[in-house]
Amino acid sequence: MGWIVVTVAAMLLVFALWVGYCYSRCPRTAVILTSAEVIIPFIYVVYASVAPLLFAVEGSSLADSYFYISRATMLKTSQIYLFVLAAFILLMLFTGRADALASRQLDWASHYQYGDFHAFFDLPALGIIVYMLLKLSAASGEWATLDSLGKRAAVGSSVVQYLYIYMVAYSLKSMVPALLGAQKLKLYRLLLVAMFWALYLGVTVRRYFLMFLPALLLAAAARGRGGRLKARWIVLALAAALLLLTVGARRAGLSLTADSAVYYLHGSLAEFIYTYYVSCYFVAVPFQPLYGSSYVLDTLTKWVPRALFPQKPLDLSERFWQMAGTNVAYSFNPVAEGLWNFRWGCLVAVPLLLYLYLWIANYAVNYSPLLYMAYTGYFISFMRGGFSNAAMDMAMLTAIIAFMNVRNLKIPLYYRPVSAPRGTGMRKTNERANT
Repeated sequence: MGWIVVTVAAMLLVFALWVGYCYSRCPRTAVILTSAEVIIPFIYVVYASVAPLLFAVEGSSLADSYFYISRATMLKTSQIYLFVLAAFILLMLFTGRADALASRQLDWASHYQYGDFHAFFDLPALGIIVYMLLKLSAASGEWATLDSLGKRAAVGSSVVQYLYIYMVAYSLKSMVPALLGAQKLKLYRLLLVAMFWALYLGVTVRRYFLMFLPALLLAAAARGRGGRLKARWIVLALAAALLLLTVGARRAGLSLTADSAVYYLHGSLAEFIYTYYVSCYFVAVPFQPLYGSSYVLDTLTKWVPRALFPQKPLDLSERFWQMAGTNVAYSFNPVAEGLWNFRWGCLVAVPLLLYLYLWIANYAVNYSPLLYMAYTGYFISFMRGGFSNAAMDMAMLTAIIAFMNVRNLKIPLYYRPVSAPRGTGMRKTNERANT
């Protein structure tokens, strides 16, 4: 077990050196802690460390209950995660991402001078809440006897994921300008947002909450980008992490009083830990590579209903379920998907994919800080889902937010700086933008 711990420690050291270098180039805590260059590798390190550390602590008994994972396999997998992290950080280093932090200090609050959206968009939000209440009332008689999957099925439908993404966009557009101090928060919108997420978390689901909450915390922290990050936002982030652990524990039927701390943590983070176990499977077992089809074919066909395209590929988790014979369908993270597609070629493909994700997030900040926050925060979900799912979620979220930015069909989908002549770019940091 010692070498597994050493490998995890090496990951933490590589990340710490990267953060230290970023701070040396831009010695402003709030800027560093709200930058995608730090947040994305931090999320990666967390979910690359939890599974092997728990494996070392609890002696592999929990891993054995799903499919056998040896110490050698766990060590080799952790070394792959370490190599991918190091390659990703080297890409950021050689492309000057740390130096770019010092110049990317926009006045984010000014982006919301015209950021309010039409009251028309409140109606779908209200309709979604009513829909969920009707679904819950229909299942109220058997609700107490349903497990987490049964509760999800009770409020589910073929279009429910689109409704959830709409509510993510609605919640961000309602809350972020107020957190940045650019607008007053409308009370009825706060009530709609609170009602929806209370109902959503009550169904013991957290996937789309993980799209909303990190972006919200980023907006709160971004208010202090010009100075020090206030301690209350760190406390709020820790409280949010505790909330997510609690929801995960409820979903797994666990309790701190009845279960050990290790087992509680394992069950709380199961959907993230098991993606790591999938990586272990592809390290240990011979398989036929997909050669990039999950990135291209799965993404292109994600939008096509199966009724129109019966040969549409199954989700990666369903295909893995059939192939490995597991008792549940496991989610995929970028490393696991990279292994299935390219075997050891993932050591090149996955760092490039992570850098592409970082580039998209940083490109968005030139046009919409809201999208930057959403994309950066969404990386948590990206670490427990396939590429095609992420592409669909992010594309839909972008389209909905862009549509909400259109008021009376007179304001474009993104806004030019008010102090710049028409037709000028938006990359100058001393100009005030309005997205």
